[in-house]
Amino acid sequence: MEPKPFAVKICLGSSCYTRGSREILESIQSYIAEEKLESLVMLTGSLCEEQCRSGPTITINDVTYTGVDKKKALDLLDKHIHTHNHKPITGDTHSEKEC
Repeated sequence: MEPKPFAVKICLGSSCYTRGSREILESIQSYIAEEKLESLVMLTGSLCEEQCRSGPTITINDVTYTGVDKKKALDLLDKHIHTHNHKPITGDTHSEKEC
């Protein structure tokens, strides 16, 4: 199985979950299906990304974005896919653990 060029990980830990990560997950799943991106995007979840105070958190190709809502998540994914950019696009990014 060939690796997919876009790895998207959504934090589903309790703090991010209560702040809307489930809705973000569902939106991204719909986006992937509607745009027929299954061969390009590997979507996974995690129990905690240790960014609890700044969630919801998603990571796209090793770049972590915090304080994400559904619209921002879809915008970020769309920009990564259409620009093949693996660096931060917009918004807050964090690499330090804060839990």
